[in-house]
Amino acid sequence: MTEFETYSVMLQLASFIVLAIGLYVAIIQLHKINKQRTSEHDWNRRSRAFGYSFSDDPEMLKVLTRLDSHLHVSSSQSSEISYEQIEKLSQSDYKEIKNDIHFALARLEFMCSAMKHAVADEDICKDILKNRVVSFFRFFRQYIEEMRKIRKAPSVMENLEYFASKWSNKEFEIRNKTDE
Repeated sequence: MTEFETYSVMLQLASFIVLAIGLYVAIIQLHKINKQRTSEHDWNRRSRAFGYSFSDDPEMLKVLTRLDSHLHVSSSQSSEISYEQIEKLSQSDYKEIKNDIHFALARLEFMCSAMKHAVADEDICKDILKNRVVSFFRFFRQYIEEMRKIRKAPSVMENLEYFASKWSNKEFEIRNKTDE
């Protein structure tokens, strides 16, 4: 082999080593970028979960206060309100009851949907709102069932039902209609 060929082979070997090192560094950088992206995604999910505490939403706080003052939802964890009772209240002293119930349940359903799709962190949402999710679903179950019938949509509030059941560590019993 001539000196020129030897020099050419050495130059090719050096180029190969430089390319291999560059590829190795690029792979490490891609791994670190992916790790950073995953960390940012997890942080955003956790941050988003804190937004569901409702503490910074004056409208939600008003609705929850009205519901609690008229219905005592927070202190009635094991009971339910019938659809007929809600109808009576909407005709008398609490005309906006259906709007308030729908507003509160829709916000909880929205949070549950966000958890289902990993947009919000379930552990944080559970820490913040476990009792509210379970008690609201239990308390307004007959209203939810009636809305499912009226709208002919069994999926109404299904995410709320799923997480209420999951977080209460038991399935909610299926009740027979009172007229059956």
